[in-house]
Amino acid sequence: MGADGPVLVLGTDGTPRSYDPESGGALGETELLDALKPRAPRPMIQVDTARAYVSDPAGQAIHEIDYNDDLRRARTFELGFSPAHLVETGW
Repeated sequence: MGADGPVLVLGTDGTPRSYDPESGGALGETELLDALKPRAPRPMIQVDTARAYVSDPAGQAIHEIDYNDDLRRARTFELGFSPAHLVETGW
């Protein structure tokens, strides 16, 4: 997330994790999604300057994550459908 920000990954267990890009040390993780099932639609991550957005096809939602605050879930947007793609616009 920028030159000084953490590296963000989403594991197959549905857990986002952040790492220090210089040391490789773990910075945080948070339970977010159920474990990913084979052949199921995959979540996507979109990152901006302050937050990350993770699509949740199984949960029919998009989660807003504050990656500068120990991967705190800031908001969840309930959609009522499974998101197939994720694109951020604006600013």
